[in-house]
Amino acid sequence: ASGEVARFDTPGGDACGLLRLYLRYGKLQEAVQLVVECLDVDVRGSSAIEEFALMDLSSMRFVPYNLIDQLTYQLTERANKLASVMGDGGNEVRESQVTDILSCQAAVESALQKWLQVVGK
Repeated sequence: ASGEVARFDTPGGDACGLLRLYLRYGKLQEAVQLVVECLDVDVRGSSAIEEFALMDLSSMRFVPYNLIDQLTYQLTERANKLASVMGDGGNEVRESQVTDILSCQAAVESALQKWLQVVGK
């Protein structure tokens, strides 16, 4: 472990390819973890955001917005599917799964909002 932070454009890495695989095989929680880690600009606090904001925007990192959109769509679809089969009530397992999916979706949206705030400065 070199201590490097995962990014979508890390030389020698293929986070986008890994994200595509996670999406293809329905590994949504793993996909969420990857997206949140790659978008996280607030790991070291506000000084990291300030440093990032001062960077040359022409060398801005690549972010696969289309894949992130697919992830949020799949999370929504899975939550809706689970919620629709809960109609009989009393299924705490499915209710917990829906809650987990909604938490994952919120984590992705939060990380993306932070990213866009930094990029917008």
